[in-house]
Amino acid sequence: MGKHDEKKAIGFVGAHMDDIELACAGVVQRLVQEELEAMVLVISVDPKRTDANKRSSELLGYKLLLGDISEAEIEIATVQQIVYEKLVRPFGPRLDLVFLHVPEDYNHHHRLVSAGSLSACRGVKNVLYFAGPGGIPHLRPQVFVPFGEREMQKKMEAMEILRQAYGQARYFTKEHCRDQAAFWGQWIFEFQERPKAPKVTLFGEEQMPYAEVFQVERLRLSFDRGKTTLF
Repeated sequence: MGKHDEKKAIGFVGAHMDDIELACAGVVQRLVQEELEAMVLVISVDPKRTDANKRSSELLGYKLLLGDISEAEIEIATVQQIVYEKLVRPFGPRLDLVFLHVPEDYNHHHRLVSAGSLSACRGVKNVLYFAGPGGIPHLRPQVFVPFGEREMQKKMEAMEILRQAYGQARYFTKEHCRDQAAFWGQWIFEFQERPKAPKVTLFGEEQMPYAEVFQVERLRLSFDRGKTTLF
């Protein structure tokens, strides 16, 4: 994926303050490196702790957007309005790709945010799903984003910033996150020659130690020298 005369906007929608760092911090950094504009919209916020998210956004290079409602106020119609007002309408046709919670996530708020976001983004050309701890069993990996040690270190730093502000779930630590990314980074290259193995990546097939994986809702592909990439 090359540089663009008109900077494309890429959106991420998370129900909670740490959802995007957990699942997408690697791809956020790769997009920023490609001079694309990455925006993270957090639907439910704690106004007393938003400084941590501002620090994380500065570290990873994304623009932070806040939904300004509590977790208890999350409903499909409310999320739809927030996503449209904060993300879809301001960026218009520049909004070329959005990342949303996988619809079958075990977390009830993630499912509501996914449904409301998908409705608001019905005009966006490319939609991919990500998974946090409660969505991993339901995610079908179809798109892979490799990233390196530098990006992993920043991902760990961002997660530590948020851990200090919000606490850390026992079932998904920084170590779990690193190990999962290392597994997918190895898997995509060691098994890509198998006939049914997916080969779609955002940035070609450069080998790197880590990867984040996503499921397709809809996707526009280009074919360049035998490689399948986005855009």
